[in-house]
Amino acid sequence: MKRVIVTVLLLSVALGAGAQDMAPPPPLDDSHFGWLIGEWQGTNETPMGTVKEWVKYEMGVGGQFVLIDYKNESDMGTFTGKGALTVSQDGSIKGVWFDSWRTISNGKGTREGKTTKMVWDGAMGKQTRVMERIGDDTYVEKITMSTPQGEMQATSEMKRVKKKK
Repeated sequence: MKRVIVTVLLLSVALGAGAQDMAPPPPLDDSHFGWLIGEWQGTNETPMGTVKEWVKYEMGVGGQFVLIDYKNESDMGTFTGKGALTVSQDGSIKGVWFDSWRTISNGKGTREGKTTKMVWDGAMGKQTRVMERIGDDTYVEKITMSTPQGEMQATSEMKRVKKKK
């Protein structure tokens, strides 16, 4: 009986120590993501015309991810999407995206100064998005998409309409 109690105590201590090593990282403390939090609206200039856009960025999942809620209106109707971004332990940016066209994409990226570059890969092909912080309440995102018809480019200009809470 003593052996069982000693074994249980030792396992409890070992598992407790292991659990401390497995604690989640602290919430993201990233100046770019912190600046981005809030609601934005603007336009996206595409070869097919101008699209009105709205996007909300907020911290979620215990502060580990920036959650994205997106909507645009065009002649083709309403398009919606959801996504999540984070900074991984190696310092790279990782993301996932899904939308009303049943697209699921995975993104990888880097940041240098006020510019973030993400490469997204999904069923619709590859897409490169370069977001540049222009000011406290403005960003521009240049998008290059590889499609079966060739390369297509678009540019979004977004203005902050609501700061983070």
